[in-house]
Amino acid sequence: MTDITLNFGKHKGQKLSEVPVNYVEWLSKQLFICGSQDAPLAARAFLKSQPARMPRFRDRVTLGGYIVTAEEQEDEWRERQAYEDECDAALAEHRVLSWTASNGKDIEIIVWAADDILVRVGSFDEHRVEGFQPVPASQQTRAKAMGVVCQLGPVGLTAERKAVVEAAIRKFQK
Repeated sequence: MTDITLNFGKHKGQKLSEVPVNYVEWLSKQLFICGSQDAPLAARAFLKSQPARMPRFRDRVTLGGYIVTAEEQEDEWRERQAYEDECDAALAEHRVLSWTASNGKDIEIIVWAADDILVRVGSFDEHRVEGFQPVPASQQTRAKAMGVVCQLGPVGLTAERKAVVEAAIRKFQK
């Protein structure tokens, strides 16, 4: 699924693995292309499945008045990659739930500490919350029909999802 055939643009008819990496990177940063999220999502998944490629560095570059060698640039790149790997590992450890809502938005719940919970809705909407809230009275009928028992920030949770979050909170209270 990650190596889709593009159906638009100058690379129409080519697979993601056949087009230049910088184009795939550009595509992965787009929200919609040709009215669809399929290509950007596939590009993100494709890039995640590929090993990180070290860029080619020039022999010497001037950076802020200093001459930086290719070896120094490579060392810095490796350090940055190691830091990003550590961040990804920490995020994976604390991410307790992720799913796609009925409106198509990706939801992630990340428990950093018992009183520090991050709820991501889509790519750019993040909410820090401290705990569960009751469903507002105006939404209780609809929530009950969908099996929602409480809210965590802007997101409704079923009893099963609430139990998973509660278990993660207990884990990080210790």
